[in-house]
Amino acid sequence: MPAIQERSRTKELAQKKIRRERSKIELARIQYQRALVSESETLTQKEIASAAMISQPSVSEALEKARTIGGLKEGFSGGTLHEIFLRYSADEITKTQLIDELSRWEYEKPNVADSIDGLLVDLPNTFREVEDALIMGIIEDDVYSEVLNRLRQMG
Repeated sequence: MPAIQERSRTKELAQKKIRRERSKIELARIQYQRALVSESETLTQKEIASAAMISQPSVSEALEKARTIGGLKEGFSGGTLHEIFLRYSADEITKTQLIDELSRWEYEKPNVADSIDGLLVDLPNTFREVEDALIMGIIEDDVYSEVLNRLRQMG
């Protein structure tokens, strides 16, 4: 393999490693937040603070943020497309599972005008996120093509 191709491949692998480790951090945060919410039904904030080794006011603040996360979507590895991409990037799900989940996802309608100034905004969980994942190198061309083909077949 020529030296230029070798350097390019080395850079690709380094970028993938960084993306994988960053995804693991973000997933750990999501899982921590879900644990806070689920265990808050059993433990007091003081007990959670002791377990998490943080102050009670920090628990209160963390719980407020955590309640916005939501749970896993039934039949999927994440509650959002973003979380599914994180799991793929962190090597927690296979390419086959990713394609399956992206093909079954119920996408929101894109480009909804906001109520403030009428500008178009992309909502989360639209197919635009899949396109962005391709552009950013999170998913491969073959994943995108296969998902697109499956969605077209479904009508």
